[in-house]
Amino acid sequence: MSRPSLVAAALTFAIPLSAATAQSTLAEALRSADREGWGNRMAAGQADAQRAQALAPLRGILPALRAEAGYVRTTDPIGAFGTTLRQRAVTPAAFDPARLNDPPAASNYTGGLVVEQPLLNADAWAGRVAATRAADAADGTERWTRMRTRVEVVQAWYGAALAAQKVRTLEAAATAAHAHVRQAESLVKGGLATKSDALLAAVGAGEVDAQLAESRAAASLARRQLAMALGRANPDGLAPPADLPEASRIRALAEGDTMPRVASAR
Repeated sequence: MSRPSLVAAALTFAIPLSAATAQSTLAEALRSADREGWGNRMAAGQADAQRAQALAPLRGILPALRAEAGYVRTTDPIGAFGTTLRQRAVTPAAFDPARLNDPPAASNYTGGLVVEQPLLNADAWAGRVAATRAADAADGTERWTRMRTRVEVVQAWYGAALAAQKVRTLEAAATAAHAHVRQAESLVKGGLATKSDALLAAVGAGEVDAQLAESRAAASLARRQLAMALGRANPDGLAPPADLPEASRIRALAEGDTMPRVASAR
């Protein structure tokens, strides 16, 4: 089955829980992963950075407009007279020898707008093409990361449910095994069984206890893996479904997406 179909199947089999739980359906878990998943957030940040870098080469392609301003104040005779002349403020008094030799401070403000249009910048055009392709690749990586995160959430969601079911099954098995041990001990006391029978029952109960401890650790690990897939630091508030979908429903959903394999005659 393809990955999109796997996600669709997960949404179809999302089982609601009681209102007391913080996470009630797989659809909510997938939305949470889209927003908060570690991989999704990193991929989105890289895509944004790459799109921003794609704008840098435009400086060598598009026209540029800049403003320039300046201020000059001088008492230099040549500079002061030239400033007065540029300001078209020359009067007969400006030619007074004493004023020419020791002029008062002259001030001048300048300003302007400069428009620059590159005629041909091959490096900028090549950089723009490369940066645009890199941005497209980053967008594709982000989409793929989101889909992969959704698949991981589906696997972790039902993996946690399967681990919890295994714990419940082994708890029932452990209860039955210890009841069998007590029954075997009673039979030994009554002379209806040997001591070895009671020891074998105790060994079997111990094996079930070991499997139960292992399954509890696996269930805790599965919940933490689910929390990591959702972008959370701990699994508090997560409540995977108590039951798994029926196998017939999964097969019915996969029939339209999986090529039937018919054994050919040799």
